[in-house]
Amino acid sequence: MLKALLALQYLREVEPNLKRSPLTKEKGASQGSDAAKFAERHYSALLKEAIQFCNDPKRSADLKDSLREAFRAKSETKRYSPIVRGLNSILCHFQNVRIGQLEASNDFVFMINDPIPLRSANVSASGDDDDSLTISKSTTRSTKRKPDILDSSIRHLQGLMPENEHFGLDEWAQMICHQHDKIMAARQKASKQGYPGTRLSRNDVTHCWELKSGKPLVEEHIAWLDKTFDLENILTTPEKDALRAAKRKGKSAQHKRRVELQFESTSKSQKRTREDELPSASVKAKGRKRFKPDESSGNSGASGSNGASGNNRASESAGHSESFPSVASSSSSSAELSPKLQCGFYGVQLLRSRWDSTHAIAILLDNERLSLRWHDSQGCIGTASIDVVAQVPLLVAMIVLFQRFGKRMRGNAGWALQAEVDGKNLEYSLPDHARSGLETRGRRLVTATPLVPNEPFVPASASRYHTGATGKQEINNFDLATIMSPGHKSPTRAGFERTGTKPFMALTLLLAAPEDLIQPRCSHDLESVIWCLAWYITQGVKAWHENSFALVGGAKTRWRKGAKLHIFPEGYRKGSEHLWAPLIKFLIQWELLQEMVNINVTPYSDQANMKLIDELLPYPKRSSDEEWDWMVWKVTEEDIRDVDRLLVTIA
Repeated sequence: MLKALLALQYLREVEPNLKRSPLTKEKGASQGSDAAKFAERHYSALLKEAIQFCNDPKRSADLKDSLREAFRAKSETKRYSPIVRGLNSILCHFQNVRIGQLEASNDFVFMINDPIPLRSANVSASGDDDDSLTISKSTTRSTKRKPDILDSSIRHLQGLMPENEHFGLDEWAQMICHQHDKIMAARQKASKQGYPGTRLSRNDVTHCWELKSGKPLVEEHIAWLDKTFDLENILTTPEKDALRAAKRKGKSAQHKRRVELQFESTSKSQKRTREDELPSASVKAKGRKRFKPDESSGNSGASGSNGASGNNRASESAGHSESFPSVASSSSSSAELSPKLQCGFYGVQLLRSRWDSTHAIAILLDNERLSLRWHDSQGCIGTASIDVVAQVPLLVAMIVLFQRFGKRMRGNAGWALQAEVDGKNLEYSLPDHARSGLETRGRRLVTATPLVPNEPFVPASASRYHTGATGKQEINNFDLATIMSPGHKSPTRAGFERTGTKPFMALTLLLAAPEDLIQPRCSHDLESVIWCLAWYITQGVKAWHENSFALVGGAKTRWRKGAKLHIFPEGYRKGSEHLWAPLIKFLIQWELLQEMVNINVTPYSDQANMKLIDELLPYPKRSSDEEWDWMVWKVTEEDIRDVDRLLVTIA
């Protein structure tokens, strides 16, 4: 996965800068223009630096001590602080180290998300929160309110504590680890005084961490931090058998203790527990994690109804990982999502936090197993997990790579909406609160809620009203819009625009090359009506609305050639049988007529097109000598605008 991230970083951040340099064009090969070579070279450099760091007792002391403390902790919450301290120690040690062509950005620092500076909405059937994702009402599961660890931008911390804006990475890391209460107090004070930007938003976060804790690791496992690392033992891990043996030893001791507890429970089952021997409420709740919604300084506005189910962990009722089964009952008052699915929701919420967000990263630390999840509009890619104790250099390499990400690799595309209109360069912007939804490529979802009428319902018009539902429609992104200069009432017309809905557009417009100038004609509109009729009979053909103009045009051409007069299409609309044969006959004759016009054998005539429609498509019966007004195509001179003079034929 690290190689893939490096290759993507080259394509998104390194290569564009190289192309703009005239020096690069002369030394293209020597500059490492190939993404695979770039990834391989920098991957080796990352691992080399990480191994040297982990084998240096002095430099890696903070990281290893933090990991020892974290994996000896008996509760999950006690792991937060040492893990954050260890991650920040990696950032501090590598802040001035250059890895190949990659330099550290040093613009973020890890922090505990407790109390909640960043909260995610519960995923429930209500859908009241605009951040929420609606799931089935029949499900009893809901998401946690927050990730456990996140990377906060230093820009946000500087805005929160202006008196410390001169702090560097080392100072912020020390404050987060040893003076976290000061940051929380500053956030509370700024929030009460109404200062803007006091609450951490997802725009200030690149990725977040989900932790799931089991029993403390056995000492034989933790001792692997003291071994000498090399490239072979961190990638191939030949000592996995030793790790399994250490785990089996720990499990054996736990199993023995569990049997003893069960024996004690059985031997005491004949004795009735006195009331004063019952555990108190505080003892019962001792193993339950988290805080109440009103205990968090950053969550004063949280709904009380979401506190019980939203703030608890997926495994809190058991309190153990899958590797170490719990002695206590595994039943829970509220079933919750698994940690892997929880990471998926964090990824989706980060992905839609900005309208120009391209991807989001969520990291799962399940006891000592760490895996990375990359989320984008096409789905999620998850990595195989690594052991952060036995393979700690891989953890270091990942954090060092994150430290060298630019804006594009952090999901901020930074697209500039620019256009040149009438010789002027115009810039267009979207508001900061605009967010991206789950959508297909090239389109966006727009949600519309019908307005409830002010007048009372009456039987005559009740069928026109639709309430109690939310409709969703699709609009195209920029493909049908004409950009206008500010102050103009109408767009400048070039006269050769090719716009329309692809399933109904004329084949000439679809199959023409992008650089071709197609003169709009009435025949294009007439053909669109015919394709609407084909769509009506077939009830829609999937290939007609996907992909580019050329592919859709090819699909419609193949469909026309494959259509048979006496064989109805699959899934055709019942009751439209009498239209099928005339439609196919018309399309054959129409194609021949347009081909004769294109090769200049027959002059273009709207009247000929109309007569073809009249002859082949079913119309109400009329006498042979009767003419309808629409049969005669005439345009007077005064009806023609200068810009349209070439677009019509004067009879």
